Amino acid sequence: MPDKKSMPVIIGVGQMVQREKTVLQLDPLELMTETCHLAAKDATLNDLPVPDTLFVVNCSTLAPEKPVKLLADRLGIRPVRTGYTGIGASAPQWLVNKAADLIRHKKAETILISGGEACYTHENTLALEKLIAEFATYEHSLFIDSVKPGNSELEDHYGINMPTTIYSMFENAFRYHKGLSIKEHKQEIAAFCAELSQIASTAPYSWKQKSNTAAEITTLTSQNRMIAFPYTKMMCSNLFVNQSASLIMTSWAHAESLGVPKEKIIFIRGTGNANERGWFFSERPALWENNSVAVAGKLALHQVSAGIDDIEFFNLYSCFPCAPRITAQMLGIAANDDRPLSIIGGMAYFGGAANNYAMHSICSMIDLLRENPSSLGLVHSLGWYMSKNSIGIYSATPGSDQIPNDDQINKHQYTPLIPVKEANGQASVETYTILFDSEGKPCEAPVIGRDANGQRFLAKIKNTDNILDDLIEEEIIGKQGTVKYDSHDGFNWFYF
Repeated sequence: MPDKKSMPVIIGVGQMVQREKTVLQLDPLELMTETCHLAAKDATLNDLPVPDTLFVVNCSTLAPEKPVKLLADRLGIRPVRTGYTGIGASAPQWLVNKAADLIRHKKAETILISGGEACYTHENTLALEKLIAEFATYEHSLFIDSVKPGNSELEDHYGINMPTTIYSMFENAFRYHKGLSIKEHKQEIAAFCAELSQIASTAPYSWKQKSNTAAEITTLTSQNRMIAFPYTKMMCSNLFVNQSASLIMTSWAHAESLGVPKEKIIFIRGTGNANERGWFFSERPALWENNSVAVAGKLALHQVSAGIDDIEFFNLYSCFPCAPRITAQMLGIAANDDRPLSIIGGMAYFGGAANNYAMHSICSMIDLLRENPSSLGLVHSLGWYMSKNSIGIYSATPGSDQIPNDDQINKHQYTPLIPVKEANGQASVETYTILFDSEGKPCEAPVIGRDANGQRFLAKIKNTDNILDDLIEEEIIGKQGTVKYDSHDGFNWFYF
């Protein structure tokens, strides 16, 4: 018989979106305060239950020193345990997993988790590059999770250091791995994005309530320029949103003592966290894989004594089209599986509330499972460049799950592949992207390749004779060429 005092449950969820610009634009703390109270109302409680623990997801429009204290003050609570996460959108599911462990070990009774973004309010002041640069200067003690930077110094040197750049390089490697032509691949990702857009158009808290067709998503216009090949603007995560989501966790026993109705209680059945051994993108031996999500998935599924085919609902993290599709491949979901990979649509359409998108995934999954009490739902979140992954499996039924030791799961065993700084001689391309300026013209082409000895290197392609225009139509992955290191500018240059 399970111990109800150590079974973690979610009893209340709250979400909100502020789509229209008004005279009074809410700030992120106001958004979070509102969704915390909505979560208490959702649990049918008259007041917010006094939490002993308050966790807050990193907010890109707040300085990192005091967000948790400021939210606690607005809520009128004094939690004995608090935590604020660093940059990394795995945070919401990671925090739920952490909270579940605290409850399982009876170290906490009531936990409030909140996050929100007001990038739409602050769109003229938000600069993602500045945010990432400033993050490295903050004291590590401000955060409860890892603050390891997302990029290596070598990646920074080559400008392979922004989400649009790296995920488009993932995407192109994934295309080649699947054996698709550039034309076939364009059709595939357009159809996938259109499906996400349709899902988001009916989600009550989504940013974009109108769906877009595959043709609209791929057609280049002044409002939908190319960002990083093969991604148009309508394929990229939209950070400029005002959204918030919060949830309340406790034990099954305490939920009953509070009088929370049975139909409101959702159980955290399985949890899994894993980081890539090759933390930096350019260190992954296969640039179309996400090995750590397979480990996190195995951990979570093992706890539920279930397989991936037993999951009815998914929300796989979807900052860019490649992310959920690569995750699905690594979890063993077939490409022709008819189960949608998202219940709310991707971050380009539902809204890319920075680090807090997955909190909306979790809250929406809770609502869905209340309507489908016999089903299992899986939520996935990732941080940086598929560098860290967290998975949660939820159900309206408690089960009799056991928490396994980490050694029960086979870890990914690859050795990180460290790029050489100087490369010369014959070489081939492993992946690449083409970056575009604000006028939609190709301006840069970072490359990752292998030399004749199999060593990994980073390089650039010079736009001689407007070659970058040709590379939009021509497959260059696997193509042979020459790499030369220039000691004057410190770059490797790739030539065909």
